[in-house]
Amino acid sequence: MLSKADIKAKYKPSASKEEELDNPLSEMHPATGGAVLSGGGEDHEHESINQVEEGRPAKETNAHPKRRKRICIGVAAGGLILLFVLILVAAFGTGDNEPLPVGPVGFWGQARLPLSIIPLHYAISIQLDVVNNFYNGFVNINIKATEETDIVVIHGLNMKLGPVTLINPQQPASPVPAQTIEYNPVNQYYIFHFPQMLTWISKSKSTGATVFNLTVSYNASVSTDLAGLYASNYVDSNGTTQTLFVTQFEPTDARKVFPCFDEPSFKATYDLSLTFDSSYMAVSNMPVINTVYPAPSLKQVTFQTTPNMSTYLLAFMVSKFSRISTTYVRPNGQSFVNISLYTTPDTLSQG
Repeated sequence: MLSKADIKAKYKPSASKEEELDNPLSEMHPATGGAVLSGGGEDHEHESINQVEEGRPAKETNAHPKRRKRICIGVAAGGLILLFVLILVAAFGTGDNEPLPVGPVGFWGQARLPLSIIPLHYAISIQLDVVNNFYNGFVNINIKATEETDIVVIHGLNMKLGPVTLINPQQPASPVPAQTIEYNPVNQYYIFHFPQMLTWISKSKSTGATVFNLTVSYNASVSTDLAGLYASNYVDSNGTTQTLFVTQFEPTDARKVFPCFDEPSFKATYDLSLTFDSSYMAVSNMPVINTVYPAPSLKQVTFQTTPNMSTYLLAFMVSKFSRISTTYVRPNGQSFVNISLYTTPDTLSQG
């Protein structure tokens, strides 16, 4: 027959559900049914078992388990957010005009272009072969050195370069070819190395004449992905397929058409000259200021200089479109605006 002490030991109530839930790190000991702290180490485990077997309450820890868990989660989440912010700052910087480290002379490996060279003006000439979807280009960029450097880092994509030279205005008859040309396919820029430029900059510090001319000859094919300079087709009223050539430079596709500093913060002015089949016409940001015929089948169109602007804002089109124009006179009667519409010849009357 069981004694009263035996009955009490046999039917002793276990820990309440609330107490079990309050300690998510505990588990039931297989032999005694007591609670064992899984993270407390071997000595703590034996101590907890002995306390349960003797009917004594286990020692209270310094911090509530739930509170410790919440603190750990909060610290981890804060760390992840800080890491994400640091990654964004490293990748994109904190602003368009933030200077980036130039590094050793003759070296550059950042995603953004250095601020050691900035463009002032572009003179761009493009001769377009409308039959073979190909063009030859030449760009003369007026650049300014803001610090001592012997490299020019400039964007370019899907083009083949010809001669690359640097001209010192103090010695205009002696252009200096690039000693080496490197290409970074990930960031889509060329690195032109001009050892003489470092000497030129050092000598011109007293006068401030740190402006040079960078010239690049190149050729490329008309794009097929609706970016850069690409071809588009339409069928005219006679059922004939016609081709037009148009640009799309936004956000960073001007580099497909001419070597340039293809970031919005690098603003400059532009002179554009286009040569193409004489049966075509051309339109760009600015009005035409000159048209000549280098050959019976060729037309060369030159446009007025643009305002100071980013590369992605430059645009032009070569097509067989026709134009209809009108003049809008402002209410003051003293100024006017020319408005032109370009469309296919068979739809011109609808304008």
